[in-house]
Amino acid sequence: MKCKICAVKKGGKIEEFSEKKVYLSCYKSFLVSKMEKEKAKELCKKIATQIKEWAKKQRELTTKEISEKIISLLNKKDKKVAYMYKSFKDIS
Repeated sequence: MKCKICAVKKGGKIEEFSEKKVYLSCYKSFLVSKMEKEKAKELCKKIATQIKEWAKKQRELTTKEISEKIISLLNKKDKKVAYMYKSFKDIS
């Protein structure tokens, strides 16, 4: 598959990197932590943008690498949210 930024899933399937997926997974974690919606949206938009910029330099990365980078950025913002994000990833 030809893509600008390729995300390799656990099973080996390759798909286009999605900034929207990063944003939504981040946002769910913030909502579970009871953060105000507007603040959650703002922080998730920043994190999604940072992940996209980082991903552009990689060209191809695994979803595990993407998740680890998201957790790293979330830890800098809110450790509880980072924990929630990791918990969701461990379940799925």
